[in-house]
Amino acid sequence: MGQRGELEGLTSVLRSLASTGAWAVAGGVWALVPVGRARGVTRTLLVAVPAAAAAAAVAASGWRAKAGPGGGTSLRAAVLLPVAAGGVMAFTHWASLVLDHGVEDFLARRGVRRPRLVMAAVAAVATALLDRRAVALRDGREPLGDARTPARRPA
Repeated sequence: MGQRGELEGLTSVLRSLASTGAWAVAGGVWALVPVGRARGVTRTLLVAVPAAAAAAAVAASGWRAKAGPGGGTSLRAAVLLPVAAGGVMAFTHWASLVLDHGVEDFLARRGVRRPRLVMAAVAAVATALLDRRAVALRDGREPLGDARTPARRPA
């Protein structure tokens, strides 16, 4: 491998690490926002807006279910899938609000002076690890193994 190839490889690694750092910062900064404390209309909007967006995205994607051997579109499937997507999104956002509030309360009861900062640090590290894993899988490597080891694919 010549100097040019080594330089390109180093540049690629640095870009990847910069991307991981940016995602980690974003994850940490988002964890500083006390969304678990939201009440009333704000809490409803934090759950309903992403759910409606997910349902609309699935509906707009043009997904169509075959009604049977004759083809056509099943109206029930065409309605049920967006509703299910919205329901899953609503549940996960509601659960994240409950979890956020619970973790903050847990840390505060244990005497942590700045629970949001601890949550942000954990979120930043978790985001960085997940990003590195995604990059490794994308590049066909074992996420936690040697960088030169190809990922095992099921036969």
